[in-house]
Amino acid sequence: MKITVISANQSSVKGVKKEKGQSLFIQSENHNFLFNFGAGTTFLKNMQTLGVSCDAIDTAILSCGNTLHSGGLLPFFTQNRHAAIYARVNAFDARYQKTLFGMKNVAPDARLSAKRRILRCKNYFLSKDGSFATFSLSAGAEPLSPANATYFFKNENGNFVPDNFSHEMYLLVRADKRWALFCGDAHAGIERIVEAAQDLVLNSLGGRLAWVIGGFNLTLPSGKPVPEQYIDGVATALADRGIWYYTGHSTHPRAYTRLISVLGDSVAFYAAGDVIEL
Repeated sequence: MKITVISANQSSVKGVKKEKGQSLFIQSENHNFLFNFGAGTTFLKNMQTLGVSCDAIDTAILSCGNTLHSGGLLPFFTQNRHAAIYARVNAFDARYQKTLFGMKNVAPDARLSAKRRILRCKNYFLSKDGSFATFSLSAGAEPLSPANATYFFKNENGNFVPDNFSHEMYLLVRADKRWALFCGDAHAGIERIVEAAQDLVLNSLGGRLAWVIGGFNLTLPSGKPVPEQYIDGVATALADRGIWYYTGHSTHPRAYTRLISVLGDSVAFYAAGDVIEL
């Protein structure tokens, strides 16, 4: 399996631009995936720079209902006219982020929800060929990352309540008897997501979870890392699972340094332009 980092918070290649959004091009034995669409058109420009053909993508995944990952969805429709696009059933519902200027709707453009190529996934989906699966979690009662504090949605009474991130979706891709987990921001808690993925692979899919690639939600909206105590708890929960971790988007560089102190060489940092061979 080969993963080309199209968009991320940092860039490692001249001419490839960094951005707040995330986008990954995943080449597996059965499919060419695009995992997220970045925050705008940057991912398309970066794909051209990196020599990745948009037309080669046959399967696309929207990891959550946030414009940081869906901003380039409409431009993608104009460049690729055949890929199936998978999203959560509620990915286009209104979601908000609290800013200095009030509540800002950060959900994808609702008009896109009518596109026929967008296939709505419930809690669990397995492809017909058995080569990939998606699943979802909602935030539980346990403490989650402080980075979640500014996200809200409206309940049935029209009141703003903390987002439960039920619109988040994760991708599992098979490589023989091993599986790779891809996540966007991991708002539901990266340790909870990894544990759920391991259970799913062991009990339903067969094989083992070998790799985790994505954001770990360890950057505050201010741009600073979350507190060290929280990072240490995440690192401890991820250790000793026999998994290789790759993170970049939404994982502050100082948080990554802290992860290394516990996970050692089983964790690596990626930037836009990097290629990961699994």
